Amino acid sequence: MRERLSLFITVLMLSSSCGMRQERESVVFGRVESHRALTDAVDSVEWIPLQTEGAPLIGSFPELFVLNDGGFIVWDKEKSAVYRFSATGAYVGPIGRQGNGPGEYMDINNIQILEKQVVVFSRPDKVLVFDLSGELVRETHVLTPGIQSFQVPEGYLTYYGFGGGRGYRLALQKPDYSEETYLPDQSKVIHLSVGKPIFSPDGEQVLFTDAYNSVIYTFCQGWVRPFERFDFGKWAIDEKFYAFDDAFSAMDYLLSREFALIQRFIVGESGQMVEVFIQKGSDIRAYYGLNRGEGWSWFGAGKPGESSFAGTFRCMDGCSVYCVIDSWLLEEKREDDLFPCSLPIHSDQNPVIVRLYLR
Repeated sequence: MRERLSLFITVLMLSSSCGMRQERESVVFGRVESHRALTDAVDSVEWIPLQTEGAPLIGSFPELFVLNDGGFIVWDKEKSAVYRFSATGAYVGPIGRQGNGPGEYMDINNIQILEKQVVVFSRPDKVLVFDLSGELVRETHVLTPGIQSFQVPEGYLTYYGFGGGRGYRLALQKPDYSEETYLPDQSKVIHLSVGKPIFSPDGEQVLFTDAYNSVIYTFCQGWVRPFERFDFGKWAIDEKFYAFDDAFSAMDYLLSREFALIQRFIVGESGQMVEVFIQKGSDIRAYYGLNRGEGWSWFGAGKPGESSFAGTFRCMDGCSVYCVIDSWLLEEKREDDLFPCSLPIHSDQNPVIVRLYLR
């Protein structure tokens, strides 16, 4: 009896320290065609061009991270490079350098921002830690590389996803070379290599998306639990998809239907945002959910690559949401844009950061 009471108290303390709560009802996705939900929530818009001398430095659709001083870290996935910019968009310098040698990265899986450091996870297994001046602090390695990894106090959290052939989708690789595995899975589906950040820190816990799954999970102090479930209704991927005997049959089945995938889950002090793509064949539409503590509201943003804001939301900081938009999308003014650009933009410029101040 005493041992069971002790275990209950331990679980209760862990749940409290990680901000855990009893699992809530699923969030019902509301597909809408208007932009009212977001525009009503935005107080003002700031346009921040990324400024570099000479030819454009940044490629298409980079990732963005906000530093404590208001500056930015930009991960250029197209060129596999990392740069630092000031709060006004002025170029500060590179973070690390490309190459095959010690302390160099060649092909980046993902990056992570600590308080005054940038962690670069480079294929196949390098973990490079740089200070904000771009100098190397240390180099280590993950034991079993996956799609993306994330540094936590217990070691490296590594995501493998569906179809990885491991029998599980997530693992914690500990400093003593042991491994804790989570999300057991034997489904035969096409391995989905996610190009967007999977992990998102939220205080002591780390939230992460799960490829085909409509559940956002949380990891904290060795525990993995559902954090938020989304009900996509007729666009939900049903269980038959995971029950096929081979991956190609499963994918043929999925592509014959209209389905929803969570592309990104963003966490900030002011709330949360989820990016959902509805896909049927080659037709893709972007929708977003915004939760600022009073429930989820939904808005549409059109087709990625056509509508200026679709697929551009990157992160939240304080009461602001940040987007990164390619200049060629802003050069042509569109009547249906969420927020018309107030700057003269040319297609041969670097991408532009858009800061949306929430009410």
